Amino acid sequence: MEGEMSYKIVTFHGKDGGSITLADIGGFYLPITGYEAYMTKHLGRLCSGHLQARDDDVIICSYPKSGLHWIWEVVTMLMRNTSEPSIDLMEQHSFEFSSIKLLNGLRSPRVFVTHLTFDELPQSFRERRCKIVYICRDPRAVAVSCFHYVRLMKVKGTDGRPVLYADWPDFLRFFQEGKVPFGSWISHIKAWDKVLTSRPGYPIYVINFENTKRDPLKEILKLNRFLGCKNSIELCTEIANNTRIGKLRDAKAAISDKTSTEFFQDNKYPMYRKGETDDWKTLFTVKQNEDIIFGDIGKLRTSNIKLTSML
Repeated sequence: MEGEMSYKIVTFHGKDGGSITLADIGGFYLPITGYEAYMTKHLGRLCSGHLQARDDDVIICSYPKSGLHWIWEVVTMLMRNTSEPSIDLMEQHSFEFSSIKLLNGLRSPRVFVTHLTFDELPQSFRERRCKIVYICRDPRAVAVSCFHYVRLMKVKGTDGRPVLYADWPDFLRFFQEGKVPFGSWISHIKAWDKVLTSRPGYPIYVINFENTKRDPLKEILKLNRFLGCKNSIELCTEIANNTRIGKLRDAKAAISDKTSTEFFQDNKYPMYRKGETDDWKTLFTVKQNEDIIFGDIGKLRTSNIKLTSML
């Protein structure tokens, strides 16, 4: 994303008559929102140094729908020594979707979120070796969660014009081909796996969604140590309890945010849908599952990101 960028609107068509319309910003796919001109300038400023890192910054990175909202709440609580959910919406801390002015004005310690790869992060964050938490999740669950999320998106300023006109079979093909917001899941995983291989001493902690669902306290205690926090096991236990998906859904329901709701059908903020580990089984056929396990995605099971536990 370095240098001057431009954008264009692209539509991909599926074999079963479905389609998805995205904004292509310098080869970077985003949902079409009506703010493409702004996003082009914003991403350019982000890459050119307008946002400067601080030593105690933490960045949480993931492919979309991998548990970013959930883990951001956990890390924010750990960094601020509290078991109460943040009163902010996560998007206010996003490299991509917040403003440079707002991000620069956040009080330390700042906990940023992004769907960018390591090489796409602002240079000062890489140079200062800011701590990074990378979230990975079973790609089948990611695909299903993306499907439910994207089909609720509408183009801003329209009477509910959807971003996605497609049923599950076409969407799964779009997902496997990288024709979805933020592009290819495989490319994203490979990019982060390359960093883990080539920079063994870099402060990156990989957290697995499924493992965290199975034993949240165990994973939160690991995060607590990685972040250098000295929170007690009692506080970590409270954080584990207060960041259950149902509790977070209820806590965030009270936060009204017109900027986010105007992009979704019925003006509803569709986060924390289920947060389950096996919801992918509701849509995947046996053949589709075999294509994932034995295809290009399944071949990544030997990566440093430990996909073996996910497939």
